[in-house]
Amino acid sequence: EFLLADGDGGQRVGLAGLWDDTGIAPPLPAFGTRFGNEVEYVGPPEHELLGRYESSEEFEAALERGDFDYLVVGRGRPGQPAPPEGGWARAAGFELVARSARLNLYRS
Repeated sequence: EFLLADGDGGQRVGLAGLWDDTGIAPPLPAFGTRFGNEVEYVGPPEHELLGRYESSEEFEAALERGDFDYLVVGRGRPGQPAPPEGGWARAAGFELVARSARLNLYRS
């Protein structure tokens, strides 16, 4: 969906939120055209699985620790409430630069 093609890579990209299973999984294009970006899930580990933060404060602290250049946020699954990570990203100062039916792309 969003192929991050900034030069030779080297961008730090965070992944958050929820997305449906249609199309390409967001992590792959986040690595960029030459797989030079560093991609990290923004969420706490829970029993060896990827969890989601329950508060904006926890999420914003993780964004600060991650020092991300970009953030790809899933917009949710059809028929379900939108996940809060997009609003939390905007509140943390990230700017929406692109959107699709499944994902939003933010820049720090």
